[in-house]
Amino acid sequence: MGEGREEVSEQPKRRLFSLRGWQPTLGGAFRSILVARMISAFCMHISDCDETFNYWEPFHYIGFHKGLQTWEYSPTYALRSYGYLLLHFIPMQLVRSGNKMLAFYMLRVVFAFMCTVCEFYFYRAVLTRFGAQVANWTLLFLCASCGMYIASTAFLPSSFAMYLTMIAMGAWFLQNYELAIFAVAFSTLVGWPFSAAVGLPIAVDLVIKQRKIVFFTAWSFFCFIVISVPLIAVDSYYYGKFVFAPWNILKYNVFGNAGPALYGVEPWSFYFINGFLNFNVVFILALLAIPLIEFRVLFDTLACTLGGERVLHNTLQVYSGLRDSSTTAVSKSYRHVIGSMLVWILVFFTRSHKEERFLFPIYPLFGLSAAVTLTLLPETTPIILGLLRCPRPLRRLARSCVNWVPSVVAVVYALLSLSRVYALYSGYSAPIEVYKSLYYEDIQNIVQPIYTDVNVCVGKEWYRFPSSFFLPGHRWNLRFLRSGFKGQLPQPYTEGANGTCIIPNDMNDINKEEPSRYFDISECHFLVDLDLPESSDEDPSYFKDTKTWKLVASHPFLDAQRSHKFYRAFYIPFLSKKYTKYVDYVVLLNKVLFEKIKKKLTPNYHKSAAY
Repeated sequence: MGEGREEVSEQPKRRLFSLRGWQPTLGGAFRSILVARMISAFCMHISDCDETFNYWEPFHYIGFHKGLQTWEYSPTYALRSYGYLLLHFIPMQLVRSGNKMLAFYMLRVVFAFMCTVCEFYFYRAVLTRFGAQVANWTLLFLCASCGMYIASTAFLPSSFAMYLTMIAMGAWFLQNYELAIFAVAFSTLVGWPFSAAVGLPIAVDLVIKQRKIVFFTAWSFFCFIVISVPLIAVDSYYYGKFVFAPWNILKYNVFGNAGPALYGVEPWSFYFINGFLNFNVVFILALLAIPLIEFRVLFDTLACTLGGERVLHNTLQVYSGLRDSSTTAVSKSYRHVIGSMLVWILVFFTRSHKEERFLFPIYPLFGLSAAVTLTLLPETTPIILGLLRCPRPLRRLARSCVNWVPSVVAVVYALLSLSRVYALYSGYSAPIEVYKSLYYEDIQNIVQPIYTDVNVCVGKEWYRFPSSFFLPGHRWNLRFLRSGFKGQLPQPYTEGANGTCIIPNDMNDINKEEPSRYFDISECHFLVDLDLPESSDEDPSYFKDTKTWKLVASHPFLDAQRSHKFYRAFYIPFLSKKYTKYVDYVVLLNKVLFEKIKKKLTPNYHKSAAY
């Protein structure tokens, strides 16, 4: 007992950087989130071709009756829901008659605001349920996260599922179970069927722990009917037949012969590398939360069982200086934090098909789990050392070192996150910047006398096309050239209001190459390409063919193959420039074709042409 009293009397040192006792205003928290998301809206490139061709392109078709169609949107397969696209139709109408790039960024601003509202609700719920310290760390981790920077304004169902995950988890923390069930159902049916995994711990809590079986069943059925009926009506209208898209995508991915194994098969380490890139030290702390919370629950339960709350209270006083006798309930409530994250990890980390966007729905839970770890670690480390009978000097040293952990985490996390965000912007923003040049006045002057369609061609760079919103007018078309890619490419929708109902020719669901997609290069007015040092017969260096092509715009693009892995992932002043290589992302003008056009035009064109 003497040793115990000596430990109790020893006051823990004040941490250099601690969020305990500090609380931002609600308005300040909201503005912090909004600023971070607006930066993403205007600076983040499109990182996934699935976002372009499965969401921006069909949405462009809905708004402008022209766009590219993938096999998933063929009425034969009907894997994607037009109901999800129509949720964004109103902001499209506000700028439909103006510059299409304005519509693109207008919708991104809408995404940023939607994410901010959901994130703020999540923050308020964490503040109410777990207190200021956990909430403040969560706010910091989410605002500075590169992962949230990428996911918050992406036009993807997984981003939509992330928004609703924050609503569902926040409602669960606040015991607003009706909203929690509705958010999971809406995310699952309208967004992404696999996001139902987030709701599994909520269902277990309500059905098994709280025994609200009738309540859960009734509300689940109500939400299913309220959401599914209009969803089926919308999709059946657009596809021209009865369609329940969530079932179709489940059937293809779970029960199909080939399914997801056709795309994105990655090694087991993929998500761990991706998690560290987007959350760095916070990802490690988030994974550490799983054993740490379980240890605390086990320790608190055993302490209560063996000696009651008073023994637990005294034990925690000895080893961590806690003064709260309700630690058992608090520790068990932290299980709500890791439940959905753990289910998601067990499901998706074990699949062969891995993509970055599959982690989007649990990105907020990484931030919250890391916040819990950072809160529990200073309290739990002395407990572990005490149970291991470590010498008192070692315990003092451990307590002193642990007090520095928040300071180190905050500094390292902020620096690495900013470094990663800037590396993405400086390395990969070239495609959007280059396609913006098609709106420039000098290029518009060149094509103005052309009364036929304007063809913008892509070869190996087809998957970095940022969408038809970056093609200036209705007569501009994206065309595909034969390249080293041997999978199936999209094709234009049948023009007109009912093009979604028409079954397109030459489409398959096994990613088989369709030669009908390829265009005659001699008819390309412009060509967008990446000027790599090496070339092949399938991917020639168009930039070097100066007899045919003339450079009209370029922007530096990171050459990942010739750059150091670390310095291409994180920007380090002075060093990154030394260890990374950049090449030109270019727009080329077909001089031969324009010479032919010039001969057919009036002499006035000779004075205005500038090629």
